[in-house]
Amino acid sequence: MLKVNISRPEFPINSSCINLTSMSSNAWGGNILHVEPTGGNILHVEPAGGNILHVEPAGGNILHVEPAGGSILHVEPTDSRDETVLGSVPPPSPETPEKSTVRLQEAPPKPEETEAEPFMDSSLFAHWGQDLSPENRRAAFKQFQYYGYNAYLSDRLPLDRATPDLRPAGCKNLTFSENLPQISIAFIYVNEALSVILRSIRSAIDRTPAHLLKEIILVDDHSNNEELREKLSKYVEEMNQQKPGFIKTVRHSKQEGLIRSRVSGWRAATAPVVALFDAHVEFSTGWAEPVLNRIKEDRKIIISPSFDNIKYDTFEIMQYMLTAQSFDWQLWCRYMNPRQSWWKRENTTAPIKSPALIGCFIVDRLYFEEIGLLDEGMEVYGGENVELGIRAWQCGGSVEVLPCARVAHIERAHKPYTGDLAKHVRRNALRVAEVWMDEFKNHVYMAWNVPLEDSGIDIGDISDRKALRKRLQCKTFRWYLVTAYPEMRTYPDNIAYGVLQNSIKPEICVDQGPTPHNIPILYICHGFTPQIAFYTRNELIHVGNLSPTTEDEENRCLVDVNSQPRLIDCAYAKAKRMKMHWHFAQGGSIQNRKTNRCLEVQENSNNDFGYHLVLQQCSGQSWSITNFYRNITT
Repeated sequence: MLKVNISRPEFPINSSCINLTSMSSNAWGGNILHVEPTGGNILHVEPAGGNILHVEPAGGNILHVEPAGGSILHVEPTDSRDETVLGSVPPPSPETPEKSTVRLQEAPPKPEETEAEPFMDSSLFAHWGQDLSPENRRAAFKQFQYYGYNAYLSDRLPLDRATPDLRPAGCKNLTFSENLPQISIAFIYVNEALSVILRSIRSAIDRTPAHLLKEIILVDDHSNNEELREKLSKYVEEMNQQKPGFIKTVRHSKQEGLIRSRVSGWRAATAPVVALFDAHVEFSTGWAEPVLNRIKEDRKIIISPSFDNIKYDTFEIMQYMLTAQSFDWQLWCRYMNPRQSWWKRENTTAPIKSPALIGCFIVDRLYFEEIGLLDEGMEVYGGENVELGIRAWQCGGSVEVLPCARVAHIERAHKPYTGDLAKHVRRNALRVAEVWMDEFKNHVYMAWNVPLEDSGIDIGDISDRKALRKRLQCKTFRWYLVTAYPEMRTYPDNIAYGVLQNSIKPEICVDQGPTPHNIPILYICHGFTPQIAFYTRNELIHVGNLSPTTEDEENRCLVDVNSQPRLIDCAYAKAKRMKMHWHFAQGGSIQNRKTNRCLEVQENSNNDFGYHLVLQQCSGQSWSITNFYRNITT
């Protein structure tokens, strides 16, 4: 039996696109950086100094948008659990993977060796599982630790479960060509729960017209879960007995990462159109026809479906609002509102022009090859979706999100990626910047706090990607910003960036402090976003995140407020004519132009690091900033 809940759609959170730009230092103790909500992903990151810090999610903060109309179907299991699809199979004990320079996923700890934690403190049991026995709760928790979602519940849900039709009403009235091209669907996975993979396959079969679905391709990026070899292989064999060759399996001999795995899926495909998806999705009714019809109309359009959320704990399907897909200057992907021109059409079935892709996409198979597939010189994960979107637009194609093609996707509570994921994303982002961004590449270096020259980061050989751009006669990144992403905010006036350090105590840096407070602090230097300062030609000092788009107002400027240093919204401070202009020379003082007071450090025994920031009569203290474009000595 299933119980039904109704609630309103929400704006998507960037759970599949981990965003480190919103980190703020936890100044009240501990060396833990505090991540403001990215959907609950846990990530280890490596700062420039080499110290590994553990980044934890703030947890559960979701921007709730209440549009007029629209509802979603939430499915919750009741006490009836008499029938079991796959049974309660605990995850196997994985073997230690072979060492390699690039590893997408490390083997999780063996479930039986995982130390017991207070189960009720886990987010898994916040909205589910209160009626489980202690033994079953322990089993569910172990699987949750392993997979990042409720595999225990997934194993007990039907593979062909009913899902809500969340398409805009007008989608049901659309008609399509009778001669649509066929599609190959490739699912990419590594150590995924078997029931989740099987439900993805079942969903694709049940909700894609049989005459349009040519084949399903399973790309296993070197899983060490034996269940995926034995039981999944048996399932594939049984399916292929009914329809020979319908399901293909590609297994990597070593972990290649998501980027190269998607290319492997494309190489195995034979249909005119290829869909590259994660193996933890469920398709909605009527998803395929609008995609295939649009690609038939224009083969140079790369399509993203509209995503809904399969909640990691209850497996409820939560409707997300219609959005375009974009990115910030670190190249973390973001959702953004459709443009006003789309809303003015008053047609919610119309394609939404999108600057980039979130991840899963559908593309004409031959066109994908013509424009260079994905950049296989990238590592593991991150940035490839942004690069593909930029490349498509600059080289004569485009990207669209289709409201009538809805796909639900599991957003994990934590991702089973290695601790150096941020390092790979940074490398990939710099690679994109050097190939595609022309004079705007400095924005990526600024966002990652990396020097423009002699960064020490090996981005690999990009000569073939530059040759591809030349061969395709691609347009400039400035053209892209004007045409495809006019919302992107640029910072041509920035002349210096990095951490601000005082010579008296160089091991601590100016930091934006705990949000939402506006008091800058001194904190042990780690070089992440909360400590990145920017100095402009207009003598402004930004501290913390720079707003990625014109729709965001996140920029905060250093201001002298009644002899106290404060971080105030830059637009507000400018409108109120606040004291926000500073004279700064590398190796010199930071002095307010109006008050002549200097930003200095002063001993304070109440502070964890023995000093705090003050504004006072200048005493000759000197400051330095990490990177600058030209000598700022005047």
